[in-house]
Amino acid sequence: MILPRLTRRGILQGMGASAALLPFATLAGGGGGSPAPRRLIVMYSPNGVHPSWGASGSGADLQLSESLSPLARLRDEICVVEGIAFRSWGAPEHPDGTVACLTGRPSGSVHDMIGTGESIDQRIASVNTPPGGYGSVNVYAWPPCCEIPRISFSEGGGGVALQDDPQQAFADVFAGFMPPDPDAPSKEVPEDRRSFLRRRTVDVVHRDFSRVRGTLGTEDRAIIERHIEGLDALAQRIEGTDPLPPGSTGQCGPIAPPATGDSLGEVDVAERGRAMAQVLAMAIACDRTRVGTLIMGPSSGGFDHHDISHSANFDEAIHYDQFYAQRFAELVQAFADVGALDNTLIMWVNELGKFNMEGGLADHGIDDMPYVFAGGLANRGQSMRIEGSPNHNYLLAGVLQTFGVDADFVGDEAFAQAGQSAILDPFAA
Repeated sequence: MILPRLTRRGILQGMGASAALLPFATLAGGGGGSPAPRRLIVMYSPNGVHPSWGASGSGADLQLSESLSPLARLRDEICVVEGIAFRSWGAPEHPDGTVACLTGRPSGSVHDMIGTGESIDQRIASVNTPPGGYGSVNVYAWPPCCEIPRISFSEGGGGVALQDDPQQAFADVFAGFMPPDPDAPSKEVPEDRRSFLRRRTVDVVHRDFSRVRGTLGTEDRAIIERHIEGLDALAQRIEGTDPLPPGSTGQCGPIAPPATGDSLGEVDVAERGRAMAQVLAMAIACDRTRVGTLIMGPSSGGFDHHDISHSANFDEAIHYDQFYAQRFAELVQAFADVGALDNTLIMWVNELGKFNMEGGLADHGIDDMPYVFAGGLANRGQSMRIEGSPNHNYLLAGVLQTFGVDADFVGDEAFAQAGQSAILDPFAA
């Protein structure tokens, strides 16, 4: 997680002028103000997809494959893109694909996730950080084990740190709403007070929303009410506590562990993913950040997904396609629940494409990559097959252009294609 930039506005926010109202500033101010900021969220899942993965048609005729069936209820919110190649993958190893996902450059080491350039999420974060907020919030839904995938890299190629604890992710994002405790000699919040600070964070959001609630129309008021309820519920679910009683001194005891625990079962990973999705949605809705990533898991360890992706067990392969499609659906729904889909692009990426079926067994595929987009910045309710098998470097450039960054190509120039330019079709004007 990138440290917040300290500004006068940020300090005022920390003293109680909550950032929670920033998404509604134009409403509260009578219609004036700057255009709403654009936001990027990226979800990563590993190991490629079954060859039947995809969609066809658009609008009411949009048909999703079995692999994408969990997205059926959100068909009006998504854009399924096929036909993109992944030639900047480098050596045929998972780490190279993971590094190249958002950088367009292979890893600096065949077996390690070493960056060789800046990822598009960090490029966007560098020019789109909210006052007093975070450049990006980067979270990991997998319990501690195995390798740690890296998709986000700084300009110099350094890997961006990931937060794998939902409780701490919530504290990192929202504790900044509160002023420092004058009784605490250390900048560190004692373990037995963290839950109290989170509860106080919710109190600040409630108070600041109440100041403008009466000035808004019915629809805007409903958005605010959903936001308040969602933040309150998220705090309680992650803390495992009820609201503090009046007059509490803040000695709430240790934070209850998340219900997920540290096992590697699908239920646990799914629950961690839901918690992290809600943290990201609230971080965006409160304008604590405008860029976030959610990594669902590594390409090896834990599940047997990696082995299945190299086998002819197609039923199991589709099962894992559906598992990650459900996580994407939950991520999109978390943003919808707090009214944060507008001006947001939610992007689902993978380090591999559709399985290569030569020889009767599945193997790493890079010729047809699976992409799904959602949110108000996507051309929703349709499927697209991009003709000519362009390199994904041009799709990454299209994302940058959507955020006002001038780019026709992203990554290693060795993968440039004559006559090709940024791919903008999946993105709303």
